[in-house]
Amino acid sequence: MIVSMGNKLEPIKRVIRASLALTLLIVCLQVQAQQMVIIPIGQQKAAAIDLPAQGMAADKVLKRFGEPIRIEGPTGKPPITRWYFEGFSVYFESGFVLHSVSDFVRENTMPTMIKED
Repeated sequence: MIVSMGNKLEPIKRVIRASLALTLLIVCLQVQAQQMVIIPIGQQKAAAIDLPAQGMAADKVLKRFGEPIRIEGPTGKPPITRWYFEGFSVYFESGFVLHSVSDFVRENTMPTMIKED
């Protein structure tokens, strides 16, 4: 007597087919997702003025740029002080410029679509 295995294997075949279909769907979605990239853009213009250079003494910054609008600090160790000017800020450590930063200017915040090949 020959026993047919067709009916017993049918649930396993369905699971395999469903798994393959799901895997194919996931791969197709990943490929589609890789073709379209949405990047929000908030561009900052280049500084209209020369910013204080790293290592410049605080008295030279005052001489060249005038009195700051506001001063924060010193805070932390080593003590860091921040001076606010119109359009930029200057960070000082021990009376010398650590870093100068232009204020962020938001120009375009609309998402941009980029199509990759």
